[in-house]
Amino acid sequence: MARATPCQYLDLPQSYLEPILVRYASGKGFQFRFSTQLVSIEEILESGDSRCTLLDRITQREYTVRAKYVFGADGARSKVAETLGLKYFVEPRAGVACNILFKADIGHLIPKERYAGLHSIIQPDNFPRMVPIMRLIRPWNQWIFVCNFPEEDGRFKDLTPQSPELIDMIKKAIGDDSVEVEIERLDPWTVNESVAEKYSVEGRNIFILGDAAHRHPPAHANGSNTCVQDAYNLAVSAHTYINTIQCSRLCSGKWLMSPRVSPARSC
Repeated sequence: MARATPCQYLDLPQSYLEPILVRYASGKGFQFRFSTQLVSIEEILESGDSRCTLLDRITQREYTVRAKYVFGADGARSKVAETLGLKYFVEPRAGVACNILFKADIGHLIPKERYAGLHSIIQPDNFPRMVPIMRLIRPWNQWIFVCNFPEEDGRFKDLTPQSPELIDMIKKAIGDDSVEVEIERLDPWTVNESVAEKYSVEGRNIFILGDAAHRHPPAHANGSNTCVQDAYNLAVSAHTYINTIQCSRLCSGKWLMSPRVSPARSC
């Protein structure tokens, strides 16, 4: 690693990184409003500002916030993108997936020379038509088991974190029936590949970034890395992000799309 970069390497999963970022930003005066839903955005004529209606999902109270700029990093079901009427280049879905968060102390099964954050499970008999990935969360007792499979495959249908089939599946993957396994969470999701035709509309100080703007399969961490780069541009300054959004950021999102979508490959 030292030969490749002067930077220190740190494998910190998102579930642990985000609280650190929130704590740091809060200490710098930024406000965070959890359990809050964006209901609508209205343009305030002659000012270019936006009136955002928000819903506190705990108290069910609505209130408004006036904003000079709105940056929508509100995910694949983006209310901001919907408000702007943005359209997307979309590739056919690449199947479905399921994340299983579990606890199991398996450090004794991993030789020191093979310590790694990602382990491919190649067991065609136990996992036909898929190569699951075991992603390390906390050494060596917390993991995510990631399965990617065709959409018509129904092996995870109707399963819950309490389903004994999940524990059997994990034990087959690690190859040791004596290890105690605790399933913490089961998260099914869809493998999407799409990018917005544009990240804003002329005359509005409203922009999208992150998954609201582009969605990619998780291979090579293209999705998270591109989202971080969006945020980095925005953090340098809003002015920089606005000036680069339709060129470098949109170009990056398009470039990661499949070459079959020729309009999305040209910038």
